[in-house]
Amino acid sequence: MRFYETIGTACVEFPLEKLPENIGLFNFLLDLETEIHHAQSLVNLQASAMMRELYNGIKADYDTDTVRKFLIRILFCLFAEDTGIFRPDQFNRLIDKHTKADGSDTGTMLTELFQTLTQSA
Repeated sequence: MRFYETIGTACVEFPLEKLPENIGLFNFLLDLETEIHHAQSLVNLQASAMMRELYNGIKADYDTDTVRKFLIRILFCLFAEDTGIFRPDQFNRLIDKHTKADGSDTGTMLTELFQTLTQSA
């Protein structure tokens, strides 16, 4: 069986008995890809709203360069969780389990984390 993408020139070829393993190639027929993209868009909107809220909460207290670096580092940590660089929920667990509920030591914890991440091996 050959499957050609409608955009581009990619072709996937597999024997018919391997159809169950390749069934995802046909998701476009069921419009499942649209649902997946919609769900991803919602997550992206939520994440950007969180980053905006964080930015608005700290921008008055720090210079622009410091805020920019901080947000980039936070974004990296969230990305690292989602892509497997960190273990699942490792960053969130670090904050939840190793900082005070009132957030008074969160800055110190993040500073230590960022210093660790920037050390060369």
